[in-house]
Amino acid sequence: MKQTRLAVIVMLIAVCAFSWFLLGRQLAEGISSVRNLMEQGDSYQERGLYQKAIESYNDAIAQRPSRDLYHSLVQACESYYQEEPTNTVKKTLLAAYQDATAAYPDEVSYWERAAQIYLEEEEFSQAVDTLRQAQRAEVSSDTLSVQWRQAYYSVKERYQKYENITPLEHENAYTVETGDLYGAVDPSGNEVVDMKYRYTGPVGEEGVVLCSTEEGEVRLFDAEGVMIGRFPGTVEQAHAYSEGLVPVRLQGREDWCYLDSNGQEVLGGYLQAGCFQDGTAAVQLDSGAWCLIGTDGTQVGDATWEDVRLDPLGRWLQDDVMLVKTEGSWKIAGSDGAPVEGFSCEDIDICTAGEAIAFCQDGKWGFVQKDGTVLLPPAYEAAHSFSGGVAAVCTGGSWDFIDPQGNVVIDGDFAGAGYFSPDSGTCPVMEHADAPEWYLIAWNVTH
Repeated sequence: MKQTRLAVIVMLIAVCAFSWFLLGRQLAEGISSVRNLMEQGDSYQERGLYQKAIESYNDAIAQRPSRDLYHSLVQACESYYQEEPTNTVKKTLLAAYQDATAAYPDEVSYWERAAQIYLEEEEFSQAVDTLRQAQRAEVSSDTLSVQWRQAYYSVKERYQKYENITPLEHENAYTVETGDLYGAVDPSGNEVVDMKYRYTGPVGEEGVVLCSTEEGEVRLFDAEGVMIGRFPGTVEQAHAYSEGLVPVRLQGREDWCYLDSNGQEVLGGYLQAGCFQDGTAAVQLDSGAWCLIGTDGTQVGDATWEDVRLDPLGRWLQDDVMLVKTEGSWKIAGSDGAPVEGFSCEDIDICTAGEAIAFCQDGKWGFVQKDGTVLLPPAYEAAHSFSGGVAAVCTGGSWDFIDPQGNVVIDGDFAGAGYFSPDSGTCPVMEHADAPEWYLIAWNVTH
Protein backbone atom coordinates (compact mmCIF):
# COMPACT_ATOMS: atom_id res chain seq x y z
CA MET A 1 0.00 0.00 0.00
CA LYS A 2 2.81 2.37 0.92
CA GLN A 3 4.61 1.52 -2.32
CA THR A 4 1.47 2.40 -4.34
CA ARG A 5 1.14 5.77 -2.62
CA LEU A 6 4.80 6.48 -3.21
CA ALA A 7 4.42 5.64 -6.89
CA VAL A 8 1.45 8.00 -7.23
CA ILE A 9 3.37 10.82 -5.52
CA VAL A 10 6.36 10.28 -7.77
CA MET A 11 4.11 10.28 -10.81
CA LEU A 12 2.42 13.55 -9.74
CA ILE A 13 5.79 15.19 -9.15
CA ALA A 14 6.91 14.07 -12.58
CA VAL A 15 3.74 15.42 -14.24
CA CYS A 16 4.11 18.78 -12.44
CA ALA A 17 7.76 19.00 -13.36
CA PHE A 18 6.97 18.23 -16.99
CA SER A 19 4.17 20.84 -16.96
CA TRP A 20 6.49 23.46 -15.53
CA PHE A 21 9.05 22.49 -18.13
CA LEU A 22 6.51 22.96 -20.93
CA LEU A 23 5.30 26.24 -19.44
CA GLY A 24 8.83 27.52 -19.12
CA ARG A 25 9.59 26.44 -22.65
CA GLN A 26 6.48 28.19 -23.98
CA LEU A 27 7.34 31.30 -21.97
CA ALA A 28 10.87 31.31 -23.30
CA GLU A 29 9.60 30.78 -26.84
CA GLY A 30 7.07 33.62 -26.35
CA ILE A 31 9.73 35.96 -25.04
CA SER A 32 11.96 34.99 -27.91
CA SER A 33 9.17 35.58 -30.42
CA VAL A 34 8.38 39.00 -28.96
CA ARG A 35 12.07 39.87 -28.92
CA ASN A 36 12.39 38.83 -32.55
CA LEU A 37 9.35 40.88 -33.56
CA MET A 38 10.64 43.91 -31.68
CA GLU A 39 14.10 43.60 -33.29
CA GLN A 40 12.41 43.15 -36.65
CA GLY A 41 10.34 46.28 -36.04
CA ASP A 42 13.44 48.23 -35.03
CA SER A 43 15.17 47.12 -38.22
CA TYR A 44 12.23 48.15 -40.36
CA GLN A 45 12.06 51.53 -38.63
CA GLU A 46 15.77 52.20 -39.17
CA ARG A 47 15.27 51.47 -42.90
CA GLY A 48 12.25 53.77 -43.11
CA LEU A 49 9.80 50.90 -43.70
CA TYR A 50 7.37 52.33 -41.21
CA GLN A 51 4.30 50.32 -42.17
CA LYS A 52 6.25 47.05 -41.73
CA ALA A 53 7.63 48.34 -38.43
CA ILE A 54 4.17 49.20 -37.17
CA GLU A 55 2.91 45.76 -38.17
CA SER A 56 5.77 44.05 -36.30
CA TYR A 57 5.27 46.12 -33.14
CA ASN A 58 1.51 45.45 -33.16
CA ASP A 59 2.16 41.70 -33.54
CA ALA A 60 4.55 41.82 -30.58
CA ILE A 61 2.03 43.81 -28.50
CA ALA A 62 -0.65 41.23 -29.27
CA GLN A 63 1.60 38.55 -27.74
CA ARG A 64 3.08 40.43 -24.80
CA PRO A 65 2.28 44.16 -24.41
CA SER A 66 4.82 46.37 -22.69
CA ARG A 67 5.53 50.06 -22.24
CA ASP A 68 8.66 49.76 -24.41
CA LEU A 69 6.68 48.20 -27.25
CA TYR A 70 4.06 50.94 -27.18
CA HIS A 71 6.81 53.54 -27.12
CA SER A 72 8.39 51.96 -30.20
CA LEU A 73 5.00 51.76 -31.90
CA VAL A 74 4.13 55.44 -31.45
CA GLN A 75 7.70 56.37 -32.43
CA ALA A 76 7.32 54.49 -35.72
CA CYS A 77 3.91 56.08 -36.31
CA GLU A 78 5.33 59.55 -35.60
CA SER A 79 8.17 59.03 -38.10
CA TYR A 80 5.68 57.74 -40.67
CA TYR A 81 3.39 60.77 -40.13
CA GLN A 82 6.30 63.20 -40.34
CA GLU A 83 7.23 61.75 -43.73
CA GLU A 84 3.66 61.20 -44.99
CA PRO A 85 1.30 63.66 -43.23
CA THR A 86 -1.87 62.28 -44.78
CA ASN A 87 -5.25 61.63 -43.15
CA THR A 88 -4.69 57.88 -43.43
CA VAL A 89 -1.37 58.01 -41.60
CA LYS A 90 -2.80 60.44 -39.05
CA LYS A 91 -5.54 57.90 -38.27
CA THR A 92 -2.86 55.24 -37.80
CA LEU A 93 -0.93 57.54 -35.46
CA LEU A 94 -3.99 58.46 -33.41
CA ALA A 95 -5.06 54.81 -33.20
CA ALA A 96 -1.62 54.00 -31.76
CA TYR A 97 -1.98 56.68 -29.10
CA GLN A 98 -5.51 55.52 -28.32
CA ASP A 99 -4.25 51.98 -27.74
CA ALA A 100 -1.26 53.27 -25.77
CA THR A 101 -3.37 55.41 -23.43
CA ALA A 102 -5.78 52.51 -22.90
CA ALA A 103 -2.89 50.22 -21.93
CA TYR A 104 -0.91 52.79 -19.92
CA PRO A 105 -3.26 55.61 -18.91
CA ASP A 106 -0.66 56.99 -16.48
CA GLU A 107 1.69 57.88 -19.37
CA VAL A 108 0.99 61.62 -19.55
CA SER A 109 3.02 62.17 -22.72
CA TYR A 110 0.66 59.92 -24.71
CA TRP A 111 -2.35 62.05 -23.78
CA GLU A 112 -0.50 65.30 -24.42
CA ARG A 113 0.66 64.26 -27.88
CA ALA A 114 -2.75 62.89 -28.94
CA ALA A 115 -4.41 66.15 -27.91
CA GLN A 116 -1.71 68.18 -29.68
CA ILE A 117 -2.32 66.36 -32.96
CA TYR A 118 -5.99 67.31 -32.85
CA LEU A 119 -5.12 70.90 -31.94
CA GLU A 120 -2.67 71.18 -34.84
CA GLU A 121 -5.44 70.04 -37.19
CA GLU A 122 -7.95 72.38 -35.48
CA GLU A 123 -10.13 69.39 -34.62
CA PHE A 124 -11.16 70.94 -31.33
CA SER A 125 -14.04 68.64 -30.44
CA GLN A 126 -11.80 65.57 -30.76
CA ALA A 127 -9.14 67.30 -28.68
CA VAL A 128 -11.69 68.00 -25.96
CA ASP A 129 -12.88 64.37 -26.04
CA THR A 130 -9.29 63.17 -25.61
CA LEU A 131 -8.64 65.58 -22.75
CA ARG A 132 -11.88 64.54 -21.03
CA GLN A 133 -10.73 60.90 -21.21
CA ALA A 134 -7.46 61.98 -19.57
CA GLN A 135 -9.43 63.71 -16.82
CA ARG A 136 -11.49 60.57 -16.24
CA ALA A 137 -8.23 58.61 -16.01
CA GLU A 138 -7.15 61.14 -13.34
CA VAL A 139 -4.18 62.24 -15.42
CA SER A 140 -3.13 65.87 -15.21
CA SER A 141 -0.26 68.18 -16.17
CA ASP A 142 0.35 71.83 -16.91
CA THR A 143 0.44 71.00 -20.63
CA LEU A 144 -2.93 69.22 -20.47
CA SER A 145 -4.42 72.25 -18.69
CA VAL A 146 -3.14 74.60 -21.40
CA GLN A 147 -4.42 72.27 -24.11
CA TRP A 148 -7.83 72.17 -22.47
CA ARG A 149 -8.08 75.95 -22.57
CA GLN A 150 -6.89 76.02 -26.19
CA ALA A 151 -9.46 73.45 -27.30
CA TYR A 152 -12.49 74.05 -25.10
CA TYR A 153 -12.41 77.83 -25.41
CA SER A 154 -11.47 78.05 -29.10
CA VAL A 155 -13.69 80.31 -31.19
CA LYS A 156 -14.34 81.09 -34.83
CA GLU A 157 -15.52 84.28 -36.47
CA ARG A 158 -19.03 84.33 -37.79
CA TYR A 159 -20.84 86.40 -40.36
CA GLN A 160 -20.39 89.91 -41.62
CA LYS A 161 -19.41 92.97 -39.62
CA TYR A 162 -21.85 95.59 -38.31
CA GLU A 163 -21.58 99.02 -36.75
CA ASN A 164 -23.45 97.74 -33.72
CA ILE A 165 -24.88 94.49 -32.32
CA THR A 166 -27.22 94.21 -29.35
CA PRO A 167 -24.90 92.93 -26.58
CA LEU A 168 -27.29 90.24 -25.35
CA GLU A 169 -29.05 87.67 -27.46
CA HIS A 170 -32.66 86.82 -26.69
CA GLU A 171 -34.79 84.18 -28.37
CA ASN A 172 -31.84 83.32 -30.63
CA ALA A 173 -31.55 86.64 -32.47
CA TYR A 174 -29.50 89.84 -32.38
CA THR A 175 -30.47 93.30 -33.54
CA VAL A 176 -27.79 94.84 -35.74
CA GLU A 177 -26.97 98.22 -37.28
CA THR A 178 -25.07 99.13 -40.43
CA GLY A 179 -25.07 102.30 -42.45
CA ASP A 180 -27.66 103.89 -40.13
CA LEU A 181 -30.08 101.07 -40.93
CA TYR A 182 -31.27 98.45 -38.47
CA GLY A 183 -32.38 94.84 -38.75
CA ALA A 184 -32.00 91.50 -36.96
CA VAL A 185 -30.03 88.31 -37.58
CA ASP A 186 -30.14 84.86 -36.02
CA PRO A 187 -27.00 83.10 -34.71
CA SER A 188 -26.52 81.51 -38.14
CA GLY A 189 -26.26 84.94 -39.75
CA ASN A 190 -29.63 84.81 -41.50
CA GLU A 191 -31.63 88.03 -41.56
CA VAL A 192 -34.83 87.63 -39.60
CA VAL A 193 -35.66 91.33 -40.01
CA ASP A 194 -34.60 93.20 -43.16
CA MET A 195 -31.84 95.79 -42.80
CA LYS A 196 -34.02 98.76 -43.73
CA TYR A 197 -35.30 100.38 -40.55
CA ARG A 198 -34.31 103.65 -38.84
CA TYR A 199 -34.42 101.83 -35.51
CA THR A 200 -34.87 98.25 -34.32
CA GLY A 201 -35.38 97.36 -30.67
CA PRO A 202 -34.01 94.30 -28.88
CA VAL A 203 -35.53 90.95 -29.79
CA GLY A 204 -38.00 90.10 -27.05
CA GLU A 205 -40.36 87.44 -25.82
CA GLU A 206 -41.24 84.77 -28.41
CA GLY A 207 -38.87 86.47 -30.85
CA VAL A 208 -40.98 89.62 -31.20
CA VAL A 209 -39.03 92.66 -32.38
CA LEU A 210 -40.08 96.31 -32.79
CA CYS A 211 -39.01 98.20 -35.95
CA SER A 212 -39.46 101.92 -36.64
CA THR A 213 -39.53 103.08 -40.29
CA GLU A 214 -38.31 106.32 -41.84
CA GLU A 215 -41.92 107.03 -42.81
CA GLY A 216 -43.06 107.21 -39.20
CA GLU A 217 -44.57 103.77 -38.74
CA VAL A 218 -43.93 101.19 -36.03
CA ARG A 219 -44.06 97.51 -36.90
CA LEU A 220 -43.91 94.42 -34.70
CA PHE A 221 -42.63 91.14 -36.16
CA ASP A 222 -42.73 87.68 -34.61
CA ALA A 223 -39.94 85.10 -34.75
CA GLU A 224 -41.09 83.95 -38.20
CA GLY A 225 -40.95 87.47 -39.62
CA VAL A 226 -44.75 87.80 -39.66
CA MET A 227 -45.99 91.32 -38.90
CA ILE A 228 -48.22 91.15 -35.83
CA GLY A 229 -48.57 94.88 -35.16
CA ARG A 230 -48.55 98.08 -37.23
CA PHE A 231 -49.31 101.64 -36.15
CA PRO A 232 -48.13 105.25 -36.70
CA GLY A 233 -45.25 106.62 -34.61
CA THR A 234 -41.49 106.95 -34.44
CA VAL A 235 -39.53 105.15 -31.75
CA GLU A 236 -36.21 106.57 -30.56
CA GLN A 237 -35.42 103.87 -27.97
CA ALA A 238 -37.04 100.64 -26.88
CA HIS A 239 -36.55 97.70 -24.59
CA ALA A 240 -37.70 94.16 -25.31
CA TYR A 241 -41.32 93.23 -25.94
CA SER A 242 -42.74 91.04 -23.16
CA GLU A 243 -46.14 90.08 -21.78
CA GLY A 244 -47.92 91.96 -24.57
CA LEU A 245 -46.19 95.30 -23.94
CA VAL A 246 -43.09 97.06 -25.21
CA PRO A 247 -41.40 99.94 -23.31
CA VAL A 248 -40.46 102.78 -25.67
CA ARG A 249 -39.35 106.39 -25.83
CA LEU A 250 -41.22 108.06 -28.70
CA GLN A 251 -39.86 110.83 -30.87
CA GLY A 252 -40.59 114.26 -29.39
CA ARG A 253 -41.08 112.91 -25.87
CA GLU A 254 -38.70 112.74 -22.91
CA ASP A 255 -40.61 110.07 -21.01
CA TRP A 256 -40.91 106.33 -21.52
CA CYS A 257 -44.24 104.59 -21.98
CA TYR A 258 -45.62 101.11 -22.67
CA LEU A 259 -47.36 100.28 -25.94
CA ASP A 260 -49.46 97.23 -26.75
CA SER A 261 -49.37 95.48 -30.13
CA ASN A 262 -52.02 97.91 -31.44
CA GLY A 263 -49.93 100.94 -30.58
CA GLN A 264 -52.12 101.97 -27.66
CA GLU A 265 -50.28 103.62 -24.79
CA VAL A 266 -51.07 101.61 -21.68
CA LEU A 267 -48.73 103.25 -19.18
CA GLY A 268 -46.44 106.29 -19.39
CA GLY A 269 -44.65 109.16 -17.75
CA TYR A 270 -41.51 107.31 -16.65
CA LEU A 271 -37.92 108.58 -16.88
CA GLN A 272 -36.83 104.96 -17.59
CA ALA A 273 -38.87 101.80 -18.08
CA GLY A 274 -37.83 98.15 -18.16
CA CYS A 275 -39.71 95.23 -19.66
CA PHE A 276 -42.24 93.22 -17.68
CA GLN A 277 -41.20 89.97 -16.06
CA ASP A 278 -43.92 87.88 -14.42
CA GLY A 279 -46.20 90.91 -14.33
CA THR A 280 -43.66 93.29 -12.81
CA ALA A 281 -41.36 95.93 -14.32
CA ALA A 282 -38.73 98.30 -12.91
CA VAL A 283 -39.35 101.98 -13.72
CA GLN A 284 -37.87 105.33 -12.78
CA LEU A 285 -40.48 107.78 -11.54
CA ASP A 286 -40.42 111.49 -12.36
CA SER A 287 -39.05 112.03 -8.84
CA GLY A 288 -35.92 110.13 -9.89
CA ALA A 289 -36.58 107.15 -7.63
CA TRP A 290 -36.92 103.62 -8.98
CA CYS A 291 -39.63 101.17 -8.01
CA LEU A 292 -41.47 98.10 -9.24
CA ILE A 293 -44.89 98.37 -10.87
CA GLY A 294 -47.54 95.93 -11.99
CA THR A 295 -49.21 95.88 -15.41
CA ASP A 296 -51.86 98.27 -14.08
CA GLY A 297 -49.19 100.84 -13.20
CA THR A 298 -49.56 100.57 -9.43
CA GLN A 299 -46.41 100.27 -7.34
CA VAL A 300 -45.53 96.76 -6.15
CA GLY A 301 -44.32 96.92 -2.54
CA ASP A 302 -42.97 99.96 -0.72
CA ALA A 303 -39.30 99.67 -1.68
CA THR A 304 -37.67 102.37 -3.80
CA TRP A 305 -34.08 102.72 -4.91
CA GLU A 306 -31.73 105.35 -6.29
CA ASP A 307 -31.12 103.19 -9.35
CA VAL A 308 -31.86 99.72 -10.76
CA ARG A 309 -29.53 98.07 -13.25
CA LEU A 310 -31.34 97.00 -16.43
CA ASP A 311 -29.70 94.80 -19.04
CA PRO A 312 -29.80 95.90 -22.71
CA LEU A 313 -33.14 94.15 -23.14
CA GLY A 314 -34.62 96.04 -20.19
CA ARG A 315 -34.72 93.09 -17.79
CA TRP A 316 -34.37 93.97 -14.11
CA LEU A 317 -34.38 90.41 -12.76
CA GLN A 318 -32.13 87.47 -13.58
CA ASP A 319 -32.05 84.20 -11.64
CA ASP A 320 -34.04 85.89 -8.84
CA VAL A 321 -31.35 88.56 -8.54
CA MET A 322 -31.74 92.31 -9.04
CA LEU A 323 -29.07 94.97 -8.73
CA VAL A 324 -30.02 98.14 -6.86
CA LYS A 325 -28.34 101.34 -5.74
CA THR A 326 -29.02 102.65 -2.25
CA GLU A 327 -27.14 105.19 -0.12
CA GLY A 328 -24.75 105.81 -3.01
CA SER A 329 -23.64 102.17 -3.37
CA TRP A 330 -24.65 99.29 -5.61
CA LYS A 331 -25.89 96.12 -3.95
CA ILE A 332 -27.03 92.63 -4.92
CA ALA A 333 -30.64 92.01 -3.94
CA GLY A 334 -33.28 89.32 -4.16
CA SER A 335 -36.42 89.63 -6.25
CA ASP A 336 -38.02 91.55 -3.36
CA GLY A 337 -35.25 94.15 -3.48
CA ALA A 338 -33.76 93.22 -0.11
CA PRO A 339 -29.95 93.61 -0.37
CA VAL A 340 -27.51 90.79 0.38
CA GLU A 341 -25.64 91.56 3.59
CA GLY A 342 -21.96 92.40 3.52
CA PHE A 343 -21.47 93.50 -0.07
CA SER A 344 -21.57 96.87 -1.80
CA CYS A 345 -19.58 98.52 -4.58
CA GLU A 346 -19.11 101.69 -6.60
CA ASP A 347 -20.53 100.30 -9.84
CA ILE A 348 -21.83 97.01 -11.14
CA ASP A 349 -22.52 95.36 -14.49
CA ILE A 350 -25.66 93.47 -15.44
CA CYS A 351 -26.59 90.13 -13.90
CA THR A 352 -26.58 87.09 -16.17
CA ALA A 353 -28.36 83.91 -15.13
CA GLY A 354 -26.48 82.12 -12.38
CA GLU A 355 -23.01 83.49 -13.17
CA ALA A 356 -20.58 85.84 -11.43
CA ILE A 357 -21.29 89.56 -11.74
CA ALA A 358 -18.66 92.17 -12.65
CA PHE A 359 -18.34 94.95 -10.07
CA CYS A 360 -16.16 98.03 -9.58
CA GLN A 361 -14.37 99.10 -6.41
CA ASP A 362 -11.71 101.80 -6.16
CA GLY A 363 -11.72 102.18 -9.93
CA LYS A 364 -10.93 98.50 -10.66
CA TRP A 365 -13.25 95.70 -11.73
CA GLY A 366 -13.60 92.22 -10.26
CA PHE A 367 -16.29 89.55 -9.94
CA VAL A 368 -18.75 88.59 -7.23
CA GLN A 369 -21.16 85.68 -6.80
CA LYS A 370 -24.84 86.44 -6.40
CA ASP A 371 -24.57 85.64 -2.67
CA GLY A 372 -22.03 88.44 -2.23
CA THR A 373 -18.92 86.22 -2.17
CA VAL A 374 -16.08 87.74 -4.18
CA LEU A 375 -14.90 85.34 -6.89
CA LEU A 376 -12.04 87.47 -8.30
CA PRO A 377 -10.89 90.65 -6.57
CA PRO A 378 -10.89 93.93 -8.56
CA ALA A 379 -7.89 94.05 -10.91
CA TYR A 380 -9.20 95.02 -14.36
CA GLU A 381 -9.75 98.35 -16.10
CA ALA A 382 -13.24 97.22 -17.13
CA ALA A 383 -15.19 93.97 -17.18
CA HIS A 384 -18.47 92.37 -18.16
CA SER A 385 -20.26 89.76 -16.08
CA PHE A 386 -19.66 86.09 -16.75
CA SER A 387 -21.78 84.53 -19.48
CA GLY A 388 -21.39 81.09 -21.00
CA GLY A 389 -18.66 80.32 -18.47
CA VAL A 390 -16.36 83.21 -19.44
CA ALA A 391 -16.14 86.95 -18.88
CA ALA A 392 -14.81 89.79 -21.01
CA VAL A 393 -12.15 91.87 -19.24
CA CYS A 394 -10.18 94.92 -20.35
CA THR A 395 -6.46 95.39 -19.65
CA GLY A 396 -4.35 98.03 -21.36
CA GLY A 397 -7.32 99.00 -23.51
CA SER A 398 -7.64 95.49 -24.94
CA TRP A 399 -10.52 93.09 -24.26
CA ASP A 400 -9.98 89.36 -23.71
CA PHE A 401 -11.99 86.59 -22.04
CA ILE A 402 -11.16 84.79 -18.80
CA ASP A 403 -12.43 81.66 -17.05
CA PRO A 404 -13.65 81.63 -13.41
CA GLN A 405 -10.05 81.06 -12.22
CA GLY A 406 -8.90 84.24 -13.96
CA ASN A 407 -7.00 82.47 -16.75
CA VAL A 408 -7.13 84.20 -20.14
CA VAL A 409 -8.86 81.65 -22.37
CA ILE A 410 -9.57 83.85 -25.42
CA ASP A 411 -6.69 86.20 -26.15
CA GLY A 412 -8.60 88.21 -28.73
CA ASP A 413 -7.12 91.68 -28.35
CA PHE A 414 -10.63 93.02 -29.06
CA ALA A 415 -11.57 96.69 -28.97
CA GLY A 416 -14.85 95.74 -27.29
CA ALA A 417 -16.76 92.64 -26.25
CA GLY A 418 -20.23 91.55 -25.18
CA TYR A 419 -21.67 88.44 -23.58
CA PHE A 420 -21.74 84.80 -24.69
CA SER A 421 -25.14 83.29 -25.28
CA PRO A 422 -25.49 80.03 -23.32
CA ASP A 423 -27.91 78.79 -26.01
CA SER A 424 -26.19 79.54 -29.33
CA GLY A 425 -22.64 79.95 -28.02
CA THR A 426 -22.18 83.26 -29.87
CA CYS A 427 -20.86 86.59 -28.63
CA PRO A 428 -20.48 90.04 -30.23
CA VAL A 429 -16.99 91.54 -30.27
CA MET A 430 -15.59 94.77 -31.72
CA GLU A 431 -12.57 94.88 -33.99
CA HIS A 432 -11.64 98.58 -34.20
CA ALA A 433 -12.27 101.30 -31.63
CA ASP A 434 -11.83 104.20 -34.10
CA ALA A 435 -14.17 102.76 -36.75
CA PRO A 436 -16.29 100.26 -34.78
CA GLU A 437 -16.94 96.98 -36.54
CA TRP A 438 -18.86 94.43 -34.52
CA TYR A 439 -19.17 90.79 -35.47
CA LEU A 440 -20.04 87.50 -33.80
CA ILE A 441 -17.65 84.85 -32.58
CA ALA A 442 -18.84 81.35 -31.71
CA TRP A 443 -17.51 78.37 -29.78
CA ASN A 444 -15.86 75.65 -31.87
CA VAL A 445 -16.86 73.14 -29.18
CA THR A 446 -20.35 72.83 -27.74
CA HIS A 447 -20.46 74.19 -24.19
